[in-house]
Amino acid sequence: MSRLFGVVLGAVLVVSGAAGAQQPGRAVDTLQKQLLKLALDNLDQAICDKAKCTPATDEERRNPPLSDDQVKAIISVGTLSTLAEHCGLDWKRRNFQPLMQIHRKRMKMSERQVALAGLLHGITMGVTGNTIRSQPCTQKLKAEVDQKLILK
Repeated sequence: MSRLFGVVLGAVLVVSGAAGAQQPGRAVDTLQKQLLKLALDNLDQAICDKAKCTPATDEERRNPPLSDDQVKAIISVGTLSTLAEHCGLDWKRRNFQPLMQIHRKRMKMSERQVALAGLLHGITMGVTGNTIRSQPCTQKLKAEVDQKLILK
């Protein structure tokens, strides 16, 4: 699965223009920042406390409400959700919903932070979807993805 994840990441970097002449680690950081920026740009499309969220503030753009490690983890879970969807596994119940519960209950995030996390997860699925779907879901891949989902 790590090979497929590498292919997906490479394709996303090329499509996003993040690869350029950068080193791989910097390209990944750039991609994470671009995906977070896209989520912040669309925050007003997400739901906060049963109503649409207000647009991201200048302060939130300068100091995002999610840490770099949180963004990285959400992007990883979003990519895994895309793989699970591709392989016919229940990504919503076994990956997305637990991710949101972890953010709400264990991490005690605000509804706005949870909304941003959900939006980032969805954007990641959209960005990685075509690349992932271009490869067959083998039984081996399906078994590997099945083992990595949050709920077993």
